[in-house]
Amino acid sequence: MTAGERCRGCAKPAVRPFFDLGELPLAGGFLDGPEQIADEERYPLLISVCHECGLVQIVDPVDPEVLFQDYSFATGTIPGLVKHFDSYA
Repeated sequence: MTAGERCRGCAKPAVRPFFDLGELPLAGGFLDGPEQIADEERYPLLISVCHECGLVQIVDPVDPEVLFQDYSFATGTIPGLVKHFDSYA
């Protein structure tokens, strides 16, 4: 998404980049050792804002097939979170 492309919230052509974090690996990619760091896939993390509706959005979202291919997080398996959400409910 470059300047002038449409907002994913309001579809207005008022999206402008404002913060670039460069290219980063996905969070939670538990590697087998430090030698794998150099080969880890990295993705651009450029953040934009819509000047019409104010929605802050990622310019190039990661494909969900890639993002969730090895998703190991499940709230129900973490005792601290289960306790928190039980008390919250």
